[in-house]
Amino acid sequence: MHAPLQRRPAGPIRDQTEDQKVYTVQPQTLATSPTPSATTRPHILIVDDNADAADTLGTYLQLSGYEVTIATDPYAALNLARELRPQVCVLDIGLPGMNGNVLAENLRRLPDTSGAVLIALTGYGQAYDKQRSLGAGFDHYFVKPVNPGSIKDLIDRMP
Repeated sequence: MHAPLQRRPAGPIRDQTEDQKVYTVQPQTLATSPTPSATTRPHILIVDDNADAADTLGTYLQLSGYEVTIATDPYAALNLARELRPQVCVLDIGLPGMNGNVLAENLRRLPDTSGAVLIALTGYGQAYDKQRSLGAGFDHYFVKPVNPGSIKDLIDRMP
């Protein structure tokens, strides 16, 4: 039904363990769905240390016609952001080593991702958590578990 996920090296920042996976998913078009224009669809970077959750969201967005890159390590994600210049970044907050708020602040400092749409996808649901994330540079905030269609709908509405 869709192409297997392609793994990419994490880059030079730190060694990669088996649970720190990075891969790019090319958009797939089902025979019954219209072909999306690759030039009008944003590239999406998903960063979540829960590989199953990242895979699920990534596959859903891939089947919806988006090009998706997934990283389970925030340091690898910074390298990928410099290289790929994603227009949308979906970030978990509870990441090991560098939390999602710090990652968002770093993405806002990079010239190629300073204007990217940053979406927090987190298990932290208190008002304080949301305010802290919005202050770190996130544009949108979702509390897990979330219907992947909600994130897709948000991205679909982007200009």
